[in-house]
Amino acid sequence: FAAINALIPTAMGWYENTSGWCFISGSKSGVLSRLFNYYVWVVIAWFVIVVLYIRIWKFVKDNQIEFDSMPTVNRLMYYPLIFFVCWFWSLLRRSWNVFSPTGQAPVALIGLQIFFSNIYGLCNAILYGWIVRYHLRATSQTISESLGSKDEKFKTDASKTSMQHQPHQNSLSSVALGDVNTGDHNEERAGDPEL
Repeated sequence: FAAINALIPTAMGWYENTSGWCFISGSKSGVLSRLFNYYVWVVIAWFVIVVLYIRIWKFVKDNQIEFDSMPTVNRLMYYPLIFFVCWFWSLLRRSWNVFSPTGQAPVALIGLQIFFSNIYGLCNAILYGWIVRYHLRATSQTISESLGSKDEKFKTDASKTSMQHQPHQNSLSSVALGDVNTGDHNEERAGDPEL
């Protein structure tokens, strides 16, 4: 699909050097090609994302699910926001080019378009890292809690077992100590002439 949309302006000879990089020319047919081969699809993608997120939101509300119970879905909501913010300026600039009498957008708008279109990948990478970090932290906490509960169960079972064997050990200890004490006492008696 992307190849077809790239080949149409190439086949028609509409690509040219547009100051900073090569893009579709600013002629009337080039402007239409910009809109139909690129920007219309961005708007359609925005529309589809909005519809899908509304459906997700409606499903969550109808089933009385808390968004806090689905932290991944909650964080995934930021991807369309990044997409919208980063590509809005490009769409605004191209719309300005079409509807402006001079066909030129203000320098500030061009700067915003260049800045935000270039940080789109960075913003996605940061969001992806944030989500992965959250998952790793949550998974680590779940494993720690799981091991902690098993460790507590092991300690409880071990203390119960030692308590069950403790009276037996105490009686063995007292017998052993009693034998020693009795033996010492018997040695004293054996050395005592009165006995």
